[in-house]
Amino acid sequence: MKKILLVAVAVVVAGGCRGDGLLSPNVLTYSAESQVVPNFYNTPANPSVETTVHITNNTDNTITFNYSRGNCGGFELHAFVTADRSGTPAWNSFQPGLVCDLVGHLPSPLNPGESVQLVISGALKDILAAGRPNGTYYFDVLLNVGGGEVRDSDVHIPAGSIFLAK
Repeated sequence: MKKILLVAVAVVVAGGCRGDGLLSPNVLTYSAESQVVPNFYNTPANPSVETTVHITNNTDNTITFNYSRGNCGGFELHAFVTADRSGTPAWNSFQPGLVCDLVGHLPSPLNPGESVQLVISGALKDILAAGRPNGTYYFDVLLNVGGGEVRDSDVHIPAGSIFLAK
């Protein structure tokens, strides 16, 4: 019985720090949802898909980390045509003219139970450009987190599906 308990504890500890003293980004909880809004960054009559990402510290400890790569790189909205979000995205926000809004920016530190949200949008006309058809698109956010106590890593967060039409 003692051997089993010791093995289980070793697995949990190894998953959290990998010997480099940094925490896995999996110690944080991520969720996201997308919706169509009527204005793209306050431009009237220019609908967009707006995605809100929530990051929560569900641990009993304060965690220091930040969003990496700066100026929207490493914070990308992807639109896929398949529900499993496999392959190359049909559309990727990381393109010339990208606009993103890091609402609240990631606080440092994030206390136990605290959450932060980030918002990213893509203009509907851009998502459905280049001959992409009307239909259901499956959204995903790529977020690069790291720094502080958290190992630099890319996290993919499913962000819902929406039927889009021109």
